[in-house]
Amino acid sequence: MAVIAPVSEQDYIDQMVANRAAIQRATVFPDIEGRRPLSMDSGFRVPDFAFGLLSDFLPVDMADEGGDYEPAVPQFAKNLVNFMSRTGASAVGDAPMMAPEDMAMGLLDFTGAGVVAGTPARIAAKEAGDVMLGSAGGYYGGILDDVDPKFIERLKRIADGTYANEPYFPSNISDLGNLKEGKPYGDMTSTSVQEVDLSPQTIMRPEDFTDANIIFTVGDRTSTGRRLLDVDGVPLSGGGLLTDGGAYFTRGVSQQADDSVWASGDEVIDALGSRIDEFSETGDPTKLVYVGMGPKSDEYSKMPTRAALQLLPNTKISQKTVSKFNEAMRKFYPEFVGLKSGKISDQLMSNGEMRKKFLEVMESVKGGLPDIQSIRKAITEKELLGLPTGSGGLAVSDVTGPARILKRADQTTPHDTYSDAIQGKGGGIIGAGRVPMEIYAPKFISGRREIGSAPASDYRSFSMPKAFKTQRGNPEFVDRLGQYLHEAGRMGLLD
Repeated sequence: MAVIAPVSEQDYIDQMVANRAAIQRATVFPDIEGRRPLSMDSGFRVPDFAFGLLSDFLPVDMADEGGDYEPAVPQFAKNLVNFMSRTGASAVGDAPMMAPEDMAMGLLDFTGAGVVAGTPARIAAKEAGDVMLGSAGGYYGGILDDVDPKFIERLKRIADGTYANEPYFPSNISDLGNLKEGKPYGDMTSTSVQEVDLSPQTIMRPEDFTDANIIFTVGDRTSTGRRLLDVDGVPLSGGGLLTDGGAYFTRGVSQQADDSVWASGDEVIDALGSRIDEFSETGDPTKLVYVGMGPKSDEYSKMPTRAALQLLPNTKISQKTVSKFNEAMRKFYPEFVGLKSGKISDQLMSNGEMRKKFLEVMESVKGGLPDIQSIRKAITEKELLGLPTGSGGLAVSDVTGPARILKRADQTTPHDTYSDAIQGKGGGIIGAGRVPMEIYAPKFISGRREIGSAPASDYRSFSMPKAFKTQRGNPEFVDRLGQYLHEAGRMGLLD
């Protein structure tokens, strides 16, 4: 039986990092995205003979676009901070640790107004060591500089409570739907109760992945074991909807009754089973790590469609709206039986692609139909609301040994949507499910960069069906994971 770790993840990580502080205190100053150091080809002309003398002292960088000059940290200040870090000296006493560039800027800020007029000095903030951003932009220091700044910024918005259904990728209209303007995020309400007691959760530590063969399972964000009773004040008919998917499937009734940790169609499960069998020959542990799909990835699942259908009997809809909806659906599926047909549930439950179109049309047709974005928010696991696409670690399962595949006929509590399942021991979690791809899949990322692939398409490649990307838990992986947990934790991003 899984147990709760006796020491919190953050306390453990802090101690681990503290033990290596003498090595980690000296931090390299990485390049800042979108800016470059002042140089002869920067467009700012400095005579050759003078450049060598001035380069250590000029606190100026130039933006790549627009030719605007912005404050930077002179090299002599960087050198001073690195010296202080290596020798253990500190100008901030017992204050929280600052990124070296921010410390250097602080050393130069004698007036409190910044080295260059109009530029606020950075300060250490929030006891956790969060760094307020100045004009330098998305700079956080340490290993966080290896992570997409948008990922960190989204975690900050979730942590400070300002996230409000905005897109993570520019192509999305909103996180939860396709409308440019929908119901305000705070007005999307629902009532649900945790009907199924989830099995205990074990907080995992970086060294738990030592020498492990890690397989990433990309899944939707639907919740597990919750009884949804109403959405936006409208009750669901039939006693509500019981959710059974997503990351916490590894802790739900299927795990408890059948040891199931992942469910999908037979071809996908067969592909996953083959990958597990390959690793079983190594004799090392094999772990499945959940990676969250996009917020609208639940469309194929039966849950949002069931919720919409159960809301319809208690929703006042005009015949004109019904006709508009039926007409829109039949442009794609001429055989659609109709919104008021008694056969609509059977038709939709047997066709995943039709379910996806049903939800899209319901969102686009005006006239008082159930709000799809509110439904999506209601059935999403609360820990996954707002997280960037590709966030990993909310569920970790052990599947060491030959793959154990359960067909639907052999399952005590089969998944509502998918036929087959993989057995294992679930209940693990790492980094509160907020670990970015740059940290959990460095082999994949470096391979993409080597062939010149753009970062913007990383997730699409990573999440291809039946691909099941992998990572070895080598010492470098374990070390980087520990560093990320420490630095993100100190910024309050894993709370």
